[in-house]
Amino acid sequence: MITIGNKEEKSICVWNFSNLTVIDSKSLKFPVIDLVCEKNTNDPFLYFVTISFKVISFWHMDSKCRLEGFHVKYENLVSDREEGEVMTSIDITPYYTKIHTSFVLVGTNTGALVVLDKEKKILLRKYYISRSPITKINFFDDRLICSADSPIVYLWKFNPNELNYDSLFEFFEKEKPNLIFVDSNITATDYQVGGLEVN
Repeated sequence: MITIGNKEEKSICVWNFSNLTVIDSKSLKFPVIDLVCEKNTNDPFLYFVTISFKVISFWHMDSKCRLEGFHVKYENLVSDREEGEVMTSIDITPYYTKIHTSFVLVGTNTGALVVLDKEKKILLRKYYISRSPITKINFFDDRLICSADSPIVYLWKFNPNELNYDSLFEFFEKEKPNLIFVDSNITATDYQVGGLEVN
């Protein structure tokens, strides 16, 4: 189990879930606001990514659950950022064997979705999808669901076989998202498929 500290306790901890003891921990200079693990990987090491408002960290654990992290300031990744732009949410795609990488998706308070190459730790694209801060990103095999600080959920369906460097997330430019309107502003979303039902 991995936990992140609050604003006062700027730390990240790895726990033995069976006896609730800390295996490893790191003190940070910034509070972590979101964490996501890499999906569908056969690698024996666990990879995950965390964000603070201004720093993104790429982590992995070895077989003994020891933490190692590589930290990058948002301003060093995204040169065309707006004044006061910070990170607000994150998700990561599965590892694509064909192109040897995963993509990290970062939402910002300016309504942008930033696409990063996880292996090279570089910016690939930046798309503006909302006028409100992005509160949650959910990436699945064939769809992307985003919520912003508004009563709207944005949903894109795509062909996962078309995700490559030549057509990287071009469905943002080519297709309008499906919009789901609810009664109040949204702070988080999740997606599950069971039989023929989608929740």
